[in-house]
Amino acid sequence: MKRVSFLAALMLLVSVLTARAEIIASGQLSGDQSWTLTDDGTFTVSGTGVVTDDLINVIDFDWDYSVRHIVFEEGITHIGGLSYKYAPKMVSTTIPSTMQEIEAFPYSQVSVVIVNAETPPDINIWNGTGNCGIRNVIVPAGTVESYRSSDWTTLNGRNEWEVRFIERTDNPVTVSVNVSTPGTLAGEIAKSGHTAEEITSVAVSGTLGDEDFAFLRDGMPNLLSLDLSAVSATSLPVALFKDKAMLRCLLPKSLTSISDSLFHNACVVDEVSIPSGVTTIGNYAFAGGLALYGDYAQVIPSGLESFGEGAFQSCRYLKGKVTIPEGMADIPDRAFSGCGLTEADIQGDISSIGEGAFSGCGLLTKVSIPDATPAIGDSAFYDCGQLTDFFIPKGVGSIGDHVFCIPNPVRRNCMPGNISLTELIFSEKATYIGADAFMGSGITSVTIPESITYIGDSAFYRCRDLTSISIPERVTKIGNRAFYECVSLPSITVPESVTSIGSEAFYGCDNLTHIFIPEGVAMVGNPIGKEYPLIKSLIIRSDIEADVEFDFASADSLRVIEVPAGMLNVNRDGLGFTRPAFDSVTVTAGTLDYKGFEFLTLCRSTLRYINLSKAENTELPDEALAECYRADSIALPANLERVGYAAFRGCMALKSIDIPASVTEIDDNAFEDCRSITAINFGGTEGTQAQAGRAAAPAAQSELRRIGNWAFYNCHQLQHLVIPEGVTEIGDAAFYGCTYLEDLELPSTVTRIGDNCFALCSKLKQIRVRAAVPPEIEAKTFYDVNREIPVYVPEDYLDDYREDPYWREFNLIGEDQGGTVGTDHTSIDGLYRMEEGRIVLTEEMPVSVYTATGALVYSGTATEVALPAPGVYLLRIGEETVKVVRP
Repeated sequence: MKRVSFLAALMLLVSVLTARAEIIASGQLSGDQSWTLTDDGTFTVSGTGVVTDDLINVIDFDWDYSVRHIVFEEGITHIGGLSYKYAPKMVSTTIPSTMQEIEAFPYSQVSVVIVNAETPPDINIWNGTGNCGIRNVIVPAGTVESYRSSDWTTLNGRNEWEVRFIERTDNPVTVSVNVSTPGTLAGEIAKSGHTAEEITSVAVSGTLGDEDFAFLRDGMPNLLSLDLSAVSATSLPVALFKDKAMLRCLLPKSLTSISDSLFHNACVVDEVSIPSGVTTIGNYAFAGGLALYGDYAQVIPSGLESFGEGAFQSCRYLKGKVTIPEGMADIPDRAFSGCGLTEADIQGDISSIGEGAFSGCGLLTKVSIPDATPAIGDSAFYDCGQLTDFFIPKGVGSIGDHVFCIPNPVRRNCMPGNISLTELIFSEKATYIGADAFMGSGITSVTIPESITYIGDSAFYRCRDLTSISIPERVTKIGNRAFYECVSLPSITVPESVTSIGSEAFYGCDNLTHIFIPEGVAMVGNPIGKEYPLIKSLIIRSDIEADVEFDFASADSLRVIEVPAGMLNVNRDGLGFTRPAFDSVTVTAGTLDYKGFEFLTLCRSTLRYINLSKAENTELPDEALAECYRADSIALPANLERVGYAAFRGCMALKSIDIPASVTEIDDNAFEDCRSITAINFGGTEGTQAQAGRAAAPAAQSELRRIGNWAFYNCHQLQHLVIPEGVTEIGDAAFYGCTYLEDLELPSTVTRIGDNCFALCSKLKQIRVRAAVPPEIEAKTFYDVNREIPVYVPEDYLDDYREDPYWREFNLIGEDQGGTVGTDHTSIDGLYRMEEGRIVLTEEMPVSVYTATGALVYSGTATEVALPAPGVYLLRIGEETVKVVRP
């Protein structure tokens, strides 16, 4: 049995005494210390007193893969301000007998600490970083209990393992045994003459059974080196070395598979060589520890055919390029999560890239994906902040949540990374884009296929270089912050298929020039931001539940607005005295309040088109849009009931106006000085009435009862005027100065026409009055109207008009206006009666009912017909027609 000094044995185990060490770098530290680095990876600090320098900042070499041993020589009393967190190949650290206090322990990835101090130095830090931490502390003989009762026991980080205190001896034991009969390893070890506790290194050959492997794992507490290269085995027990701390472990050369969790969280610092014949590697085989070092191409066998979930998870010191050869079925979940690889070349067809497969690979810069990959799983490239070369081919089926997310350690969510992706082209098989999928990436263009139906939360969050994206017609949902701060996007068009848009979906897209959101979209929260200085058109045809602060004052280029009423109501205060230069404003939903109307009147110097047809207002307030003198088209709310005082006074460019059938009153001066109006459509057009849920509305269906004083004063361009049935009063000067009016028709329901109502209507050529009782008029009601023009009145009531002091001035002509009032002089007088606004028939029979202007109200077989509004109607039974009146 060979015996050597402990330190010599240790160095032998880690292969550092294979050649004479030569100094390759040196330097001076602050104070009385200096340092040297030798070609065997030993870093030595010499001198006296306190070491305060951060050595990473003073050493000019490849720190990550050079340093293997740190030796603080005698005379050093205090360590502070050091950081060796990123020295992945560090094996041991030597602490001198003069050491008194350690403030910053630089050993987060070290397996062995050699302490020469008889009294444990003070430890004033908590060491919890890294996956391994300090597991083996070798102390002077007779001091183990002192160290076990000190703060050195806290070096186990998060209590995931127990720190092993080993008493230094000058007689460490290395043994070699051959097991010819499985199950006899313990007996062969005993034959060596040493207890299992004494042995620090063992080489085993032969054939082992389960009890032998259990003994290797648990029966030799001070084992630092294990050589199984000569053992005959194709596989090893599951989790054999899980959580075990060693310096070296050589596997059987005959292995063909690596079992699940074989080195899971193991701290094997020097080396684990994977035999060349291994074709499969199990789940979490090397996960979470320091078992593998070097380049993938050198460490991973070229004949590998499959590996399991998390197989290389957190193998951060396994670096370089990994090649996934043809024949691999897939890349399992978390397969390379947290690894140190820099490039991944995926060859052949694979079924998927699993969830978190490359997450946390902070050095990864390039990934090649084959065309026929059906799916990229959630978080597949999460926290790969250096990824600059990545192409998603057309064959990729779906991309999961958080695929390119960079974690934010402060807010515990995702923040932008520096991924320099340029173009994304999805497969026609893809159905959704997951949450955070391309968060923070450098993509400039995205082509989304028609198969996509869902764009997840933060999918393109802070893709600041994205300049082009087209959302296909099948997308139904756009998630929260989906395009948050995509500052280079020029426009957003949401297709009509979308039913839901999340909060802040387009927030901070400052360079948008066009926003379009169609009808029928449910918006939870505010999908847009406040400032869009370049925007030209803002079209939101669905209501937004939340208050939306929008800086209209700074939107100098904005010309076309289609937004819910709430956006205009809320943002009036933010305008101050600014007068935006809008061309067109459409209210797409909601009710405008007085601030909303103030907002519109601020734009009156440029506003040409105002559409309130979808506003939910039933009343327009006084002077609502007064003096919007450039507006040539104004559409009123479809369910409006009252037009307020002077609501449109001075809208001098307005060419025509549709009064919805629901309006009951047009208040005084409502359209005063609307000098360009050529047509007034009472009852609204067919289109506006359809929006209100009515059939195409003839004038007789209008609910209008009163036209106020001066209501259409000076509407010079008006040429034809039919006052609808149901109107009972037309106010003073209501149509004063309509100088181009040529013909006028008054309803059967009118009872009063005010003074100067049609004064100066000097071009009137004819008047038709349908009222049986002559309406009350004043001496100047028709001032300056030629009394020679024909005035047609109901034939049966011509004498009544001739007896009226003011009507008799005209050229009155009796006219059969479709029958006589009542049932006299007809052969059908016994077939019906009038009853509470209905025509009640004596029996079921075919009938037709028309308005006085000939519009069909009803046609069919009935016992009664309801008349929609007061006025004169024509009832036809068989070949006979009779005029009836609904009071």
